[in-house]
Amino acid sequence: LAAAYFRFLIQRSGRTKVRTTNRDSYTDFTCKGEIHLGKPISLKLILLQIKNDVTDGKANIWERKSLYAETKLCTGVKYQLSDLCFVAENTIIDDNNIEHLPSEVHSMGWGLYCYGQNLLDVVSAAVQQKPEASAQELLDALNYYMLNDSFIDFSKVKNRPGKWHIGIFPKFSAEQLKHELMTRKSDVLRKGQLLEYPSGTALVESDNSSIITLCDLISFRSGWALYICISLPVGGADGYWGHILYQKQPVSPIANLADKKLKQPRLTANIDAFSQAFSGTDSSILSKYLQWDYKIMERQRKWEEYMSRCHKQKGWKPIPMPTSERIRPEDQYCLGDWHQVFDFLNYLSFPLQDRIVIL
Repeated sequence: LAAAYFRFLIQRSGRTKVRTTNRDSYTDFTCKGEIHLGKPISLKLILLQIKNDVTDGKANIWERKSLYAETKLCTGVKYQLSDLCFVAENTIIDDNNIEHLPSEVHSMGWGLYCYGQNLLDVVSAAVQQKPEASAQELLDALNYYMLNDSFIDFSKVKNRPGKWHIGIFPKFSAEQLKHELMTRKSDVLRKGQLLEYPSGTALVESDNSSIITLCDLISFRSGWALYICISLPVGGADGYWGHILYQKQPVSPIANLADKKLKQPRLTANIDAFSQAFSGTDSSILSKYLQWDYKIMERQRKWEEYMSRCHKQKGWKPIPMPTSERIRPEDQYCLGDWHQVFDFLNYLSFPLQDRIVIL
């Protein structure tokens, strides 16, 4: 395992070589109008395009390409679907066995992220097993390959849960929470986890869980309780997440006061309540994270459809939500990626991702 991990580190640092003696000609190419040289694009779209190319028998172009990215992504432990990459020609190995980045990549200050040949091998093996493999499954296969130096066997992958339920109790100790659980004769710790942080305590449990009820009840003692439900990707559908903030009763999300006269009102997060529950947070940053709550987004979508019908003659159009950017520079995930809930939890001082199995 140590040897495999060492090979993985070498691969991510760009020292495992796919040799090419002559620079391929700079041929621009497009993938259904989305992927082309000179434009950073998410790893998710690249994996799906390679899958389509493998299916259509047009995947050989990836043997001559590599992915490049910002240096902080090139040294990460795992690949992420939201990672933005630049598709360009392979690196060049000169006569002195020194590897050189393409000039356009070098000028950007980016590094080698992954060889196209490795991507092609991983995706081809995955599609052979699962022709309808989702982007998440292709990512799982890629991360498995980089860590184990072998292809994933989907038939042997442990079934992961469909949902994770998280209860967060700010400024409430583990001992206090255990006492409340014992008082209510809850068995949540039998299959769940209790995690204590300087900022408070968290409960984590998969699939069927009573955490949502416990958040409601225990908030009478703890003052505040935040319930987060994360639904993991299934098939070709993306994952999503939602929240309920309790203060003896649900206080977020709430109806948007600007829509009180409309038949199709929106929901919004109660930012004032969040600022009280999690001191030291910035209301504008909280708003950016919480606008991606599934229930808030779904009500926003219905509101936009309603407004489009009501103002059809005026040509009303909704303002598109930003994507492909991060809320904070230290965040791992881009807007619109369901994994961003972990950036949100980090911001609240509850770094839970490493304690939750999402692959």
